[in-house]
Amino acid sequence: MNTSHQSEHEGFVKILSFKIKHVEVSEYMSLLTGVHVFFVRYETPLVNTYLLVPTREETDEGLPHTLEHLIFLGSEKYPFRGTLDLVSCKSLSSGTNAWTSVDHTAYTLSTAGLEGTLQMLPIFLDHILRPSLTEIGFMTDIHHVTADGSSSGVAYCEMKSRENHPDEMMSFEALDKLYPGDSGYKRNTGGKLSGLRSTSIHRVRDFHKKFYNWNNLSIVLCGNVNDYKSVLAVVHDLEKSMDLSEGNKGVRSPKRKKRNVKADSGSVYKSRPRVWDDPKHVEKLERSSLSTLYFPCEEEESGTFSVSWRGPRWDEFELLRSVSIMGSYLVDSTASPLEKALIHTSDPCGSCVDFSIELLKESYYQLVIKDVPVKGKESGIGKSDTNSSRCDKDGKEDEDIDGDEEGTENQETSEDEDSDEGVSDREKSENESENKDFKVEQERDKMEVVEGRLRSELLKVYENMLDMERMKMLIRRGHYNYLRQIETCAHETLIDNVIGYIIYGEHPEQLEKTIVDYEIVERLVEKDEEYWKKILYKYFIEPPSVSVKCIPSVEKSKEIQEEEKKLMEDQIKKYGIDQLKKNKEMVEEDLKKNKGGPPKDIVKQYSQCDSKKIELPTYPLYRNFKYSKNKNVDSIGSVRNEVQLGKNGKSEVGSDDESKRRRREELERFRSELDRVKYPIQVNNIPTDFVRIYMVFSTCKLGLSEEEKGLLFMLCVLLFESNVYFGDKLVGSEEFISTLMENTTSYGCNLGLSSSALLPDAYSELVTLYFTCPVDKYDKLLEILHNVLYNIKYDRTILTKHAKSLLNSFSKKKRSPKTMMKQLNNYLKVSSKSIRHLCSLGQQDKMLKKAMSDPKGPSDLEKKLNNLHRKVFNVENMSVHLTADLNKLKGDWLKFWVDLGYKGKVDSNNVKVQQSTTKKEVSDDHVLREYFGLDYGRDRKLRDSTGYLSSLASTDVSHLCMSIPAPYGYNHEEYFTILTSCEYLTMTEGPLYRAIRGGGYAYHHRVSYLPSQGEIQFVISEATDLINALRVTKESILKCSDPNVDIDQDILAAKSSLIYRILSNEESLADYSQETYTNALRETDVDFNKHSAVQIQELETEKIREVFSKYFKQLLDFEGPPKTLACIASKTEAESISNGFKTVNYCNIQSLDSKALLSLLANSAGAQDE
Repeated sequence: MNTSHQSEHEGFVKILSFKIKHVEVSEYMSLLTGVHVFFVRYETPLVNTYLLVPTREETDEGLPHTLEHLIFLGSEKYPFRGTLDLVSCKSLSSGTNAWTSVDHTAYTLSTAGLEGTLQMLPIFLDHILRPSLTEIGFMTDIHHVTADGSSSGVAYCEMKSRENHPDEMMSFEALDKLYPGDSGYKRNTGGKLSGLRSTSIHRVRDFHKKFYNWNNLSIVLCGNVNDYKSVLAVVHDLEKSMDLSEGNKGVRSPKRKKRNVKADSGSVYKSRPRVWDDPKHVEKLERSSLSTLYFPCEEEESGTFSVSWRGPRWDEFELLRSVSIMGSYLVDSTASPLEKALIHTSDPCGSCVDFSIELLKESYYQLVIKDVPVKGKESGIGKSDTNSSRCDKDGKEDEDIDGDEEGTENQETSEDEDSDEGVSDREKSENESENKDFKVEQERDKMEVVEGRLRSELLKVYENMLDMERMKMLIRRGHYNYLRQIETCAHETLIDNVIGYIIYGEHPEQLEKTIVDYEIVERLVEKDEEYWKKILYKYFIEPPSVSVKCIPSVEKSKEIQEEEKKLMEDQIKKYGIDQLKKNKEMVEEDLKKNKGGPPKDIVKQYSQCDSKKIELPTYPLYRNFKYSKNKNVDSIGSVRNEVQLGKNGKSEVGSDDESKRRRREELERFRSELDRVKYPIQVNNIPTDFVRIYMVFSTCKLGLSEEEKGLLFMLCVLLFESNVYFGDKLVGSEEFISTLMENTTSYGCNLGLSSSALLPDAYSELVTLYFTCPVDKYDKLLEILHNVLYNIKYDRTILTKHAKSLLNSFSKKKRSPKTMMKQLNNYLKVSSKSIRHLCSLGQQDKMLKKAMSDPKGPSDLEKKLNNLHRKVFNVENMSVHLTADLNKLKGDWLKFWVDLGYKGKVDSNNVKVQQSTTKKEVSDDHVLREYFGLDYGRDRKLRDSTGYLSSLASTDVSHLCMSIPAPYGYNHEEYFTILTSCEYLTMTEGPLYRAIRGGGYAYHHRVSYLPSQGEIQFVISEATDLINALRVTKESILKCSDPNVDIDQDILAAKSSLIYRILSNEESLADYSQETYTNALRETDVDFNKHSAVQIQELETEKIREVFSKYFKQLLDFEGPPKTLACIASKTEAESISNGFKTVNYCNIQSLDSKALLSLLANSAGAQDE
């Protein structure tokens, strides 16, 4: 690492620089103000910027969080709300964002290219350092009392949806006990509802003065940042121009005729504020404690238990890694000690055990057992004193970002809450004479005995021999995962390390130590069993701990409803009718003022960044199939990076320029081999140290029965949890899991392309397998893969454990309002015979309960899954996508794929593997969607009634999803126009954002076009005033359709925001590779994203108005089919929402209680399938 203090740029010195893989990290510091600027440079079309302010809360008012919200509303130089985000859209961004954590606040910006970042930095920094912080902004975005006495405001909406969430209640209780005294770590930085109601704009202003200073600010730029000088010049110019008065303090170096760079930098570096230096924040935890909390729910089925400990200091890097590895050793898979002892046993304590560690000045870590059965609870649960005597704090930490994007690497996607598995109910005893009352007693006592069992098992692990081979595997796998994440998403992987260094670092060398971990990994691999036993005893057995039980309570939900009613009455008495009317007038006046956005002349001052300057990846890919039979699609742009085999095996390219000639020559080296592969295959050749294999199996042409379709979810769940033959040896599931983990960084099986658990997407007729491994594990992975396809043996015992685990985990999903809204939305519009319906939450719940109640159920499922496996995992239904650096693979790397399924082998059931004696012409029918037999909309069947409202005791806010019909596919002439219209209605500080969030009616909304489902979705979530949110939505849509209303400025911003979103699909080379394959499935070409940017930029406003009239005006009312509407409300608001729907012309909406909703989702009747 280079740590020399050199004055390379005016006003800045370089503190350090180093590299990890392809990423270069450097730090600069200003001698004028002390602001630090970090560059994390690597190849990508995007630049991700983080503006970091270390902060500390001293109460539960949520001052860090409230200030975060108000920052975006305007500044001294840019006083108009919306300026920041509309200019960011012109800068090829989708808007700014932020999060608040316990020890810092981060403001984020992502742009396509550096030009937009340079344009945005001065505006963003002005908002951060010199915000307006007005009284009316506080009312609309934080809290005010409405005319009926209820509380409203954007931040209030957000926190109301979280305050009584069990996970957050548990988290804050643990922090309260872990950090004794007056520690800032125990505070609710998001704000308790009572704190938000009691705080004021004056308190927020004081908080800003205390922490938001130049020398307490750091700027981190990640991505395609090659021009350091321009970035530092922008910051330096802003330093000089901004008034360094109180509230914008900076640190100026003494003026000298001859500047001593090293002396100056050392002085400024040491003078930085140390927000968390006071030892009161990390007072020693002297004794253990146990707290009991109760959370609102519909059914008192299962709760959660956690035990937490204080850990090493932030700068004890090797020790922190050791504790983390030991946590993984204990719980990382079904083969781990605690999972085996507590979950996958005949007497389970829950559905899974999780480990996590948080790096603060002094860290904390915890084990969490989820879905602990609490059936047959005695009195004491749900009483008015809802917390135990040792438990007086609850709450929800601030940000749990609601996103719709699905990850593609290192994890299986999950829906809203958890997709964790384990065993839910105690298995039946083999001894039929066992006393029934004793079994009930065991169920009743699970929450009572769980802590004792956990501590007993920890002691057993300590007393017995450790599996040192597995320990070393976990160390290496963790390191490989880290390197893979740097390849796939460097900024998200490294930013936490940089943030920790900014807040707690004392020496420049510490940044490299926290990022470059090679030496730590090598040392830990050499540690012996004695070392790891000492870690286990010192950190998991010996020290004091904090235990928390979180138990469901119907009574608690009733109390909350009563408290809400009383609060409304009390607030009317406190403020009076006149003041509340005045509040309403002030909010409405502010809404009216901001509806049109900032003055056009202000936004026009800033240039529109040119998307044509953005360079997307240009690495070669090879295919033995065509991506479309649509000539219009084939001609969308020249072949950017593709060499495609034609029927005669010759490579087809658009021209004979030098680069394409080289690509053709490269392909010719293995042309004959690729042409021999009997199924569609795509190979992406990119610089990487890993191999990713993505296999897609279609069920469209298999003629599966409804029962088999319903079993596909379990097939995916059990595929990598079952026994498997390696040759003649039957390998047990535990050993198989260990083999998978040793040879991969990730693996998984899923329905569809980006499905959430129990919510399959429009591609649900496809089963996808994925594996990622280091290059040197490729051959071993192919052996594993072959056995996964042909030699898996599903086992009734394993199946039973997972089925019970799933059933137990479903209770948590049923408490999630977002989950239930999505499930209801899915139910309303898909055929009862479709995979999307049969693999949904209600159907799986019904199917598994039925199977587990039948003594022969597990045996029957075992046979059916083995038969289904052979049907699905067949090369005749398969396509393969492989991504690797081909230069790093052995010369025969393709041979496996040529031979796969065509060598007359037999599987573990002595059934002959599918084989073909004659070559199947790949290019005859290998347009992927046709090859798979996919047909958009085939499973769409509307119910007789398509509008439903239900309520849950587990939510204090409302969620709504309305769907309207739209064209299927990606190649029709309205595609880009509809996409742009949706972006216009969704974008930050767009017309709908200003109306809904600006009015404080809801925290979040979106309008999305789903071409594969043939619909447009309108979602409002975390709403405290749903009816008014719908009312202002209707007003906004009417204005957008009015030719007399000027919407050009907002449309231009929407175009740029959408272009950014599209280009960001190729942020990393792994993303780019996956996008090229997905484009083939969608029948668009490899240049589709680049082409889309051009098409969107050229759209005319008049075309968008036509689309508004044709499609989006359908959101103005609801009467039933062909539209659908799913709404989940709080118990308190359900009746008023039901009545309010009629006032906005939303009719024919049926109301259901929670039990009727669950019954509906489990019922297959009513679909128009004939």
